[in-house]
Amino acid sequence: MIYTVGVNAVDEQDTISLGDDGKLSTPAIRHDGTLSTGDAVWSRRCDAQNFLDRFRLSNCSVFGVLADWDDDTGHNIDESYRRLRRPAKIVALDP
Repeated sequence: MIYTVGVNAVDEQDTISLGDDGKLSTPAIRHDGTLSTGDAVWSRRCDAQNFLDRFRLSNCSVFGVLADWDDDTGHNIDESYRRLRRPAKIVALDP
C-alpha cells in the first residue's frame, strides 16, 4: 500500500483514475474519486501526513492507495513524492 491525500468526504469505493493535466494543484481527491495525472503519492503514511501538516490542509486526510510503489508510480527528480501512473483503489485508514 502507498498513500495519498484527499478531502475527508472520500468514499472507500472510489477509484483513483488519471487525468491528463500533469499538475499537482490542490491535493484533493475529487467527488468522483479521481486524481489529476501525477497527483502526489508517498511510500509512507507519515510522509503524506507531513505534507498535510506543512500546508495546513485541515479538511484533508491521508488515504491508502492499493498500488505498488515501484511499479505504479513515477518520480520527478526535484520532488520528494512520486506520482501515480495507473488507476488504483482508495481505502480509508484507521486514525
